[in-house]
Amino acid sequence: MCRKGHSKQLTLVGFWRGSIAMGSPRLSASVFLMEQQDFDMSFLNDVDQVAPHKASLTKGKFMSPAPLRVLVAENQYLIAMEVERLLGETVPCEVTITPLAHLRETLAREKFDVVIVEAVLAESENVERTRAIIDAGARPVFLSSYDHVAAKGTVVSAHPVVPKPPQSEELAAAVFEAAHHR
Repeated sequence: MCRKGHSKQLTLVGFWRGSIAMGSPRLSASVFLMEQQDFDMSFLNDVDQVAPHKASLTKGKFMSPAPLRVLVAENQYLIAMEVERLLGETVPCEVTITPLAHLRETLAREKFDVVIVEAVLAESENVERTRAIIDAGARPVFLSSYDHVAAKGTVVSAHPVVPKPPQSEELAAAVFEAAHHR
């Protein structure tokens, strides 16, 4: 309990964010959660009074965060499916696939944390896509077959870029980076 005008901050681990309203619009708490490895909870065991019908607490897991909502906007369906497979193996997320032509309507219909989209040579198209993604409350991750689209001073260079074909570690790192900057 905190007195009026004082606050307590408890950070479990930082990366995913959320908030919890507590009874009043003026009272709120920020929650930062991230899945961690097992940790030792043996200190909770009462050595003198072990009940034979209850198992000892020796290991536990931190609460997992809500999965990220990821949109893959890609015209090449096989690439989109590969991105979905790689993300499913490395990132706690829910993936939706849409063709690029349906990007704006999908963003208007559903909320996403991260949108994975193809970087193109025309900077104006990259700017337009980025603006639509950010206006929808998400952050872009660009897939690129080109080396020069991520040149400094372009809209693509301000966001994570993953070369095609995507590799699982690079893709996961880019999604986490984009989610962190939401």
